[in-house]
This record gives sequence, C-alpha cells and structure tokens, in this order.
Amino acid sequence: MHPHTTATRSPPHCQTSHFPVLRAALLRGCAILLAQVLAWFPNTSRGRENKEAACRWLIALAKSSMVHLRDEHDLRHELKGVLRERELDCLEASSNRWVAVASAGPPHGACCAS
Repeated sequence: MHPHTTATRSPPHCQTSHFPVLRAALLRGCAILLAQVLAWFPNTSRGRENKEAACRWLIALAKSSMVHLRDEHDLRHELKGVLRERELDCLEASSNRWVAVASAGPPHGACCAS
C-alpha cells in the first residue's frame, strides 16, 4: 500500500483466516469464565441464585455476540428461555445491548433488579 493512501487494512487478528483461532479463544475464554463462576459462589441459597444468574448471562454473552455480528438474528428470540422475561425486557431497553451483556448484565439497581 502506498504510504499516502488513506485506505485501511483489517488488523491481522480480524482476517478471515484467523477466525478458527478467534473462535477457539472465545470458547476457551467462556470455558474459563464458566469454571470460575462454578467455583466462585458458595453453596448457599443466595450463592446458587447468583451462580444461576451468572450462567444465564454467560450464555447470553455468546448468543448476543452472534446477534451483534449478524443482522438476520433477533436477540430476544435467541435469548428466550435463557434469560428471564424481565431480564429480556431490560436488555431490549438498553442503548447498547451487546455491551450490557458483555458487562455481565445490566448494572445493579437497573430495571432488572429483582
């Protein structure tokens, strides 16, 4: 590419040939998060509730990543049965749904608080 050209190239980690590596990294990252979620919360009633919520939002992270990258999917449809109805309502009201999921759900005190 000529040094004065303004065209940009995709970063090396975004090239199609790297997708299998990126997919493996995402799966590995989710597996590590899952292991931490399962080990972190105590075996109490509240701990089990928190573990269940964290697992729901981890599944939502993977599914919302797909929806974020593909226009043909409906986030609510993809997450039906994963998140609770109130969580889905809150997520739909979010200005940036993927960021809301990636940050482990809506902030405490938001509309999803039970």
